[in-house]
Parts: sequence; C-alpha cells; structure tokens
Amino acid sequence: MSCCFGDNFDASASDSWKPAENTKIDEVEYLSGYIEGITGSDKVCLAAENSDCVNEFEFFLIDYNQLLPPDMDGVLGLCARGMVDDHENGPDFIDALISSEILSDSTFAFSLSNDSEQSYVDFGEVREIGMSDPDDLKYIQLEDHFFWLGGW
Repeated sequence: MSCCFGDNFDASASDSWKPAENTKIDEVEYLSGYIEGITGSDKVCLAAENSDCVNEFEFFLIDYNQLLPPDMDGVLGLCARGMVDDHENGPDFIDALISSEILSDSTFAFSLSNDSEQSYVDFGEVREIGMSDPDDLKYIQLEDHFFWLGGW
C-alpha cells in the first residue's frame, strides 16, 4: 500500500526515525516501475492525533519514483507475509497492528474515489457510511499465494 501524500513525513524531523543498518539508496521494483529510497523504521499511526500507533514499524521511504504521484512519501506493507516469487515481502502493517493490540483481527477495507481526498482505508471495523448498501458487503478470504486475487 502506498501512503503518506504530501509533506506528511520528514525523516529529519522525526525523533523516532531509524534508518536500516544498510542506509544506501535501494532501487525496488514496484507495480510496473520502480522506486528508490531507503528502508527504515518509525512510529506509524492510524490517525494524525498519534493515537493507535505501531512503534518501530519498518517501511520504505521514497526518495525518487518512476510512476507514483510525486508527492508520495513512502510505501507501507499490506501484502502477504513470507516469500512470493523468490522475493521476501516486507513486514505486514495489519500484523503489526494486531501484535500492538490496536486491532483484534485482520479485517481491512478500501473506499476508492476518483477524488483521492475522498478515498480511504479502514482497519478493523468497517465503516458503513461510504456504502450504498451495507448488505452488499462481501468478505473475501485471501489466498496464501496470489493473495491479491482473493477467494471470490
């Protein structure tokens, strides 16, 4: 999952930012292009009020990207844990929220809009406010491999 639009994150202004031991700029394949930056960890919160936070969560801080919007600051993991197609995925934010006792289960939902200001992701309990009919909500069991396909 991409995150952090705009000036939301400045590693130099964070007291808790810790670059990984290998702080060289890495090039990582992402979607149909690539991103450059460094891996590090910091406190990652669900809300701007700094409530419901995961301390020392590892993520990729973008310095340059080939295809994402230019104001994208980082990539936060929502992918399956473990190995996929000979590469190891990074840490899973949902697992970190559960380990930190912020969430009790791994439910999350997206509401996507043509206006990025109106798009959001829910972690844990799903908000019905963005649904035309809450009875149409479908829960999809994710697969171990090709997790993005789900189990329709």
